[in-house]
Parts: sequence; C-alpha cells; structure tokens
Amino acid sequence: MFSGLGITVPATTETLSNETQSQLDKDAIVVIRRTKEQLAGNAVFHGLKAVTAGRVVYTGGYESEFAGAIGFGSPLSLPTAIDDIAPRLAAVLR
Repeated sequence: MFSGLGITVPATTETLSNETQSQLDKDAIVVIRRTKEQLAGNAVFHGLKAVTAGRVVYTGGYESEFAGAIGFGSPLSLPTAIDDIAPRLAAVLR
C-alpha cells in the first residue's frame, strides 16, 4: 500500500530502539499502532527533523480504523487504509 503511494518502505519493519530511531528521519513519518500520547515522552523521537518540522502522521493505536484496515490487509480493507492515510500524508508534506 505505501509503495503504491510512492513511499519507500524498508525491507524489514520493526520496533526501533532509541539507538536506531534515526532511521526514521525521512521526509515524513507514519506512526502505526502508537498514539501521539504514547510517544510524548520519547525525547529521541521528538528530536528527529521530521518530527520537529511537524511531518508526522499518527494513525492511532491498535483500536483505530486504520490499524484494523492495514493489519487485515485484504483487497477490501486496503482502500479504507488508503482513503485514511493519503490526505493526511499530503497535509504534512505540503
């Protein structure tokens, strides 16, 4: 889904430690299954250029519609995820 939106997706995705969070510092960051509040105390994350520039899309926690759509990953759920994320990404990349 993200590749179809023109986003480079790393070969592997994983939860990053504080030491490896600099890998996130790209044009924009999409935070999946974590809320803004959950990351509020993470000084390393908040020090990233993309974060300080306001180019972060928080999709919500595990209970969010986006998390459900992306987690299920079916041809029926992915359009819901795309309809959710595309305008929010466009907004932070303007």
